[in-house]
Amino acid sequence: MGDALELVVAGVGPYLDRMLVDHAVVEDGVPVVDRDLVGMLGVLAGAPTFSGDEATSNAMA
Repeated sequence: MGDALELVVAGVGPYLDRMLVDHAVVEDGVPVVDRDLVGMLGVLAGAPTFSGDEATSNAMA
């Protein structure tokens, strides 16, 4: 389970950073997003969903 969560963090980390940058703590002029599980799940729960070719093209990007 721990390995699976690490893969999720690695995969959605950049997306999470973009979505939560407004709530990030600034350290030395650099925003730092808290990548906790609850925060990730909240962002993912509110993420837009895509279907068909649109989902494939977004995944490829």
